[in-house]
Amino acid sequence: MIDSPPGRPYCPDGNDAQDRILLLYDAMLQHLQLARNEMLEGTEGDASGQRLAAQKARRHVGQARKILADLDRVMRTDRRETAGNLVVLYQFVGQQMMSLRNGHLQPLGQAVDTLQGLRTAWAQATRTAAWRGLPPQI
Repeated sequence: MIDSPPGRPYCPDGNDAQDRILLLYDAMLQHLQLARNEMLEGTEGDASGQRLAAQKARRHVGQARKILADLDRVMRTDRRETAGNLVVLYQFVGQQMMSLRNGHLQPLGQAVDTLQGLRTAWAQATRTAAWRGLPPQI
């Protein structure tokens, strides 16, 4: 099970599936922030330190990409009408993550911004559905 990072509480009023999606967003954001931090710290060291930092950053991006693939799979299977728009956003985020291979940090920041927006929207939709007494849906 993925724990919610400090400072990113998930919505406790939703159902388990909705909460899991929030936790997946949180974990993905945490991995991307760790990747960014590794790359920034790596610029301060020697060549060996830079290579090690890049390896660690790629590992975090790899974990984030796995989570993104899981989210994509869930949305394509469970909510086909919603999935169309999310697939485009997930593809964009995936492309931005891949830019780290070239050492570019700005696209990684764009991926984080996009994911934070999606996470916020998901949490808000979950709270609104719970408040209105709507049955939980994924």
